[in-house]
Amino acid sequence: MAKPTLEFASINVSSAKIYTTSSNLKNSFIRVGVTYTAGSDQATVVGDKVGFLGSGSIEPGMMLRSSGEYTDPTRITSYNPGTKVITLESTSEASGVDQFTFITPPAGWIYVATSSFSKPGGSNINPPQDFRSITGSEDAEYVAGDLKWGIIGQLEATSSAGTGLTGRYAQYEITRVLTRDNANTISFYASASATIPAFEEPTGYSLTYNQSFLMLSQLSGSFMSIAGANDLAGGGQGLGLAAYNNVVGSTIAVLSSGSSGAGFPFSGSAEITGSLAVTGSSEFTIPVGNEANNFFIKSGSAANDPRVFNVNGEGTIQFFAQDNAYTPTAILGGLYFTSASAYIGIE
Repeated sequence: MAKPTLEFASINVSSAKIYTTSSNLKNSFIRVGVTYTAGSDQATVVGDKVGFLGSGSIEPGMMLRSSGEYTDPTRITSYNPGTKVITLESTSEASGVDQFTFITPPAGWIYVATSSFSKPGGSNINPPQDFRSITGSEDAEYVAGDLKWGIIGQLEATSSAGTGLTGRYAQYEITRVLTRDNANTISFYASASATIPAFEEPTGYSLTYNQSFLMLSQLSGSFMSIAGANDLAGGGQGLGLAAYNNVVGSTIAVLSSGSSGAGFPFSGSAEITGSLAVTGSSEFTIPVGNEANNFFIKSGSAANDPRVFNVNGEGTIQFFAQDNAYTPTAILGGLYFTSASAYIGIE
């Protein structure tokens, strides 16, 4: 059996920029000029604003805001980079030409610009050595079946941008590497999950832009590495143990506890191989009058093995009828049938 080892390192973001939905950098993410038509859910980018990401970085799912046309952020549902036409979830409140427009990441999206690799003792025999082996799960270079990569970072409340919360961390999957300036510097997107509890971004929180290090780790399902402080270039022991806290907490939350857990009450078909012990009362409900519903006990697991006890859909109790020549060992309270007789064990 394979014994996979999750590789990990640190990402130095002390001089990088982290863009999130609550970051004070959110209005500095994408700035473009856009022409709007009142009542239309489509708009056209007519130019980029110098010093910011431009129309080449626009993607479906991002949020758009333009004072007068979309004062409240609206989601981009599609974008045509050829025609530069943006389709939005809602219609424009007014018309305008070359309007100054802000486009920001939605909740759960992280964009890290110009981050640096850091790993004590990183080498070809102690990988990862640098960013060359780090690939986003949506990148063309990613090979299906390979372990994905993710990050762990400190959270902030969305109402207090820049104020990191002690002991509050979240995990994100790296989805795309946009640029590699060299083997030690990349810009990338990361995303929270809607299905894996350990990777769900808590409501009301986001990754804080005001931190110096992120933990970089391979993913195995919902699991990431845990590490000692000395194994990381920075971020402290809390960052190294955050994956353990997140996975254990989210795993326990979905385990069944008594009859109110995630697995119970249970409906559907189930097969148990081995012994089953039930403590407490049990109730089996069989709708009378439906021949398809039965409760039975068989003497084996094969399809043609005899049923030694059966309750059919009409509510009739039936015992297995032995051959007329069969005589079992007499026991007190015993009951068996043949095709011609019934026997009850009494004193």
